[in-house]
Amino acid sequence: SASVARRKGLTLKLARRSTTDSFARAVELAASRGLGLERLVSRRVALQDVLPAIAGFVARDGMKVVVEPGGSAPDPPPGRPASL
Repeated sequence: SASVARRKGLTLKLARRSTTDSFARAVELAASRGLGLERLVSRRVALQDVLPAIAGFVARDGMKVVVEPGGSAPDPPPGRPASL
């Protein structure tokens, strides 16, 4: 439901002519990790390092940055995707 998505901090975008069934299938694929979405995460940063991450966002450096509020979040080694 939409309230679950909001609580989890998810942003859901729909395409024209998408149906309830196609949207449900996309959510199932994402949940099963069948889409390899972890490759979209460019960096993970700790909350205390969020300002440089915001500067990177403004500079359009990377696709998606995940901010980990609970402590340190080192970047993955070069060539390896960040785990979700």
